[in-house]
Amino acid sequence: MDEPRPPEMAEREAAWRKAKKIWLIETQRPLRDRKEFQVEEIADALARKPGRCEIDGQERRRIVIDVFGWIMRGEFDDCDVLMLVGSPQLFAPFLPEFRAVKEEVEQEGLNIWANPDSGAYRPGIELHLGKIRINIEALVLRRGALERYLEGCALEGVPRLRLEWFPESAAAVEPAAEPSPQKRAMSNAIREVPTETNNAATHSDEPERPSGVSDRAWERYRDAKKRKPGFETQRGGTAEAVRILAGGQKDETLINSIRRDLSRVRKALREKL
Repeated sequence: MDEPRPPEMAEREAAWRKAKKIWLIETQRPLRDRKEFQVEEIADALARKPGRCEIDGQERRRIVIDVFGWIMRGEFDDCDVLMLVGSPQLFAPFLPEFRAVKEEVEQEGLNIWANPDSGAYRPGIELHLGKIRINIEALVLRRGALERYLEGCALEGVPRLRLEWFPESAAAVEPAAEPSPQKRAMSNAIREVPTETNNAATHSDEPERPSGVSDRAWERYRDAKKRKPGFETQRGGTAEAVRILAGGQKDETLINSIRRDLSRVRKALREKL
């Protein structure tokens, strides 16, 4: 921060330093047990080269910028993007603070800029060289927000991160095993037999999958239609379909993932009409 600093700013930095010490202890816990993750460590994990611990520096920087783009587009709720403050609590929501600071600096004629290279060892928002600097890598995503990012970003490192950080989620969405050659041959033979049922299925009124809908989301939607016909128009039908697809599991990550998939498919189908 710039020197000399106003007393209020010095107090805020002192509180942040205490918060940082607490956070460093928190980061020693197993990843699967944690509820918050800094952008710095998310980018490190996603930018590892396939099969190696080596990090692709340029890709890492692009990921930091991409996460910040998601934040500023409003892809996450205000309560899901945090920054360390230390007083009166460890975290404060970043976006409300950013909006307040932005309004202030515009009135004072200061510049505000986001830095993807300053590291996580600075406050999320600080005065630096006469400008307000956002240190992107220091920002924190809650577990649910990170899961949302992993579902939507399609980066190559996502499966590895899921396996290491969210093993229960990775197991829940693990693709089905490849069928044996014998089963595949039998399945092909059955499909080739011209039956009345097969012909009827060919002319069924099942809608085509909209563009932009993932394989997983589409399969979940089709499965929901089979196991809970008409769930879209029934009161509480979607909640019941989610419960059925979750197989009675209480895993919130899995339940939220299924609910989002069904909602995305329904929205995409409505937009096609």
